[in-house]
Amino acid sequence: MLRQARAILAVTAFLDAYNQQNLEQLQLVTENRFYNSSLRIGDLSTIPLPQPDHAPENVQIQSFAGKLTVILPATENVIRLDLQASEAAATTTDEKQELANVESAFVVSDVTLYDQQNGKQRSLRAAFTAPARAMLFISALHEHDLPVLRQISSSQLNEGVWSRIDQDWLSEFPLESVPGGQLELVETNSTGAATELQFQSSTGLLCSVTMEDENGTLVVTDLQYPGADLAISSLKTQLFVSVPIIDFARAWQNSDLDTVRKMTSSDFNRLVWGNLEQLPEHLSTLPQRLKRPVASVQQTPQTAVVSIGQDNATTVTLVREAGEWVIDEITCKTKNNTVLHVRKSLREDIAARFLSKPADGIQQAAWQSETVNSKTDGVVHAVGQTTTPPPRRRGNLSLPANHTQTTNTNTPTKPGSRSKTPARKTPGLDLTEEPAPTELPD
Repeated sequence: MLRQARAILAVTAFLDAYNQQNLEQLQLVTENRFYNSSLRIGDLSTIPLPQPDHAPENVQIQSFAGKLTVILPATENVIRLDLQASEAAATTTDEKQELANVESAFVVSDVTLYDQQNGKQRSLRAAFTAPARAMLFISALHEHDLPVLRQISSSQLNEGVWSRIDQDWLSEFPLESVPGGQLELVETNSTGAATELQFQSSTGLLCSVTMEDENGTLVVTDLQYPGADLAISSLKTQLFVSVPIIDFARAWQNSDLDTVRKMTSSDFNRLVWGNLEQLPEHLSTLPQRLKRPVASVQQTPQTAVVSIGQDNATTVTLVREAGEWVIDEITCKTKNNTVLHVRKSLREDIAARFLSKPADGIQQAAWQSETVNSKTDGVVHAVGQTTTPPPRRRGNLSLPANHTQTTNTNTPTKPGSRSKTPARKTPGLDLTEEPAPTELPD
């Protein structure tokens, strides 16, 4: 009973200081991190709390893991106050911990409001700091301020994106569809450690910023907004799939074949890059296509299909290898509205050049003498000149031509009778000239 009484005293003191906006008194009854990161910088008048003399009949006090939760039913909201022992009690020894929990005062570590009409909830810890941090994130994104983005982003975004790119990369990431400028906070909703804030731009578009508590600090985990086709786009998803695509495009522009190989799958390397010493010139416009805004992403745990550009003229297929996304195929629409598969086209071109490569020279051999020298032990010495056949025209192996050849067998046949052995076609070559490699439009 003594512990519960001290909890009620802590709640009463907190509500009194909060409603009077007495920061000095509020600091004494609030956990340090909660006070410094939220209450001290927030406008307390925007979120009203019950008066300290509000004493509902069905107050609930719950205890778990050394902490207390006090639930105060109200007219519109249910107020939940999380309490913990003061820091002075937390430094006591294990033998005296139980006694300290009873005798020491409690401080408020967080306050959550549950709306009884729509079932949504919001936390004071997030309500006073989340809007400012969310708008700072959006502003830093448009200004390409990488240090600020790293500071207010989640560890997942930092490890997967921000730590892998530089300022130039960020300036090339398309942000045309991401809302910016003046944003108005429309709604805040908290669920556990996650907080979702909905903003409206001056053009009427809505965007949603998701934030989570990491080590007592609210960080941005994702930004969702209407894409080119007004479908919901996830900034986190687009960033993760754009890292290998833009790195691939930048490496291609710099003729950096080694980096291109790193950004592509093992099959792409085995079938194409392992047989080339330089990048093909007829695909010089490919990097510009890959730097256009992402229109949509269809993703499974191991594959992702990324449509790029408003006309979806370019599609990139990614596969996950060793935990990283790499490019497996690039599909482009050409000028005549045909579809070009980059990996497949390059592989076919490599195979065609291999088939059309001239054969090596043929050596003509002749005996030097009729007797075999015992020292040479039957070795034949070749004399003469190398003859090189003319190169074959480029073409593909085809089915046999219409020329036929009759084969004889050792089986005797009657005079005038025809052999029952069917005619066998001899193989032939289709030497039709191949078209030049397809070039991509600008």
